[in-house]
Amino acid sequence: MSSDALSHDELMQEIGNAGREWSTATVLFHTALAERFGLNLTDWKCAELVSRERMTAGQLATYTGLTTGAITGVIDRLEQARFARRVPDAQDRRKVMIEALHERDEEVARLFGPLLQKMATLMAQYSDAELAFMLTFMRQSIEITIQAKDELNQ
Repeated sequence: MSSDALSHDELMQEIGNAGREWSTATVLFHTALAERFGLNLTDWKCAELVSRERMTAGQLATYTGLTTGAITGVIDRLEQARFARRVPDAQDRRKVMIEALHERDEEVARLFGPLLQKMATLMAQYSDAELAFMLTFMRQSIEITIQAKDELNQ
């Protein structure tokens, strides 16, 4: 049955199902990547967060909802795997910042390469207007998901 033949309620149900399947596929892909580097999924995603922005261990704990003790272990493993390091804050030497190392960027890029190429081929099938719609939907979905995560962590 094509999506054109589905009712609104059926489309909503199918979008929900597809979202769950995509989420699971994404988690399993990232778990497989993490294991390639001797990390667990939480460590891997914390490395990704730190790659986007330097932050303190406390900021990382707040963002993830993990305890500061758990974050200490995460950072230890990220240092051991050469994904991040602790550095003194230039403005406040009492603070320690967690910053990304880039020693393994090429290795990571090679592993992501096939997926990114296939996604680029997929996205090339859509018009700019369709891509803009998808981008808006994704950004709003991210916001909603982060809010739901924050509510669970309260």
